[in-house]
Amino acid sequence: MAPGPPLNSAISDKDKENIIKIWGNVVDVQKHFNDIEIRIRNFAITIFTFIFAGIGYCIKENIYFHKFGISISFASLIAFVGIILIIAIYIMDKHWYHRLLHASVEQGLEIEKTLVQFYPNMDLTTAIKSKSPSKLFFNLFTFRSDGKLRLFYLILLIPFIVVFFGLLIFKTDLELNSEYYTVKNNAIRIMPQSISKLPSQPGLVMAFERNGQLYLVKETGNILSYVSDFSKSDSLAFIQKKIYYAETRIARSELEDLIKSNGIELKER
Repeated sequence: MAPGPPLNSAISDKDKENIIKIWGNVVDVQKHFNDIEIRIRNFAITIFTFIFAGIGYCIKENIYFHKFGISISFASLIAFVGIILIIAIYIMDKHWYHRLLHASVEQGLEIEKTLVQFYPNMDLTTAIKSKSPSKLFFNLFTFRSDGKLRLFYLILLIPFIVVFFGLLIFKTDLELNSEYYTVKNNAIRIMPQSISKLPSQPGLVMAFERNGQLYLVKETGNILSYVSDFSKSDSLAFIQKKIYYAETRIARSELEDLIKSNGIELKER
């Protein structure tokens, strides 16, 4: 069987114009999805900056969540929100729009296989795809678009992971200072008639002289029990001194030392 005519002679000028139009539309689709991905990544950077600023503020101000016998830094909670948001944005970018961009690129490559036979320089998609990969470590590794995308989001994710687990695992002076300010701002004056209403949970009990000097600071596993015993064993001292209590998870010697060294100004209640 004799070979058929070359492809470029078998396609009419009208067909060539239609192929060019289709190719142009495919390139526009590629630009559209590429623009969407750029906007998504700009949004991810904005989210990262905003959340990290919030983390910095919470660390600076020693803002902690003290409830139900636990103490968690708000910075850690915000970092956790940051982790969730960055992962969600990555999923939307990588498994939604990036897949559509790949599809439009593959379609452009198929069209250009025909197009370059009669217009040799109309291979934009092919040229971009060939130049997209980067060579790393003396050309030992090829870094393609998927790898670049993963690295981008990993760079945004790692700081949040470090902050989240770092503040949960390592007990730093931040937590101790936060407990100190919690005691300072939330300590409650104990009156003899209100002893029975005290909570049966861990905390600090503090006794002050009339001149405001700290007389006693005691960590206890049961505020009600300790204050009751103290009032019975030395009722005169209990009446003569100002007794306060504060619920705190870090009822320990480090917090006692901080209170003793820095003092504490309590308002009359």
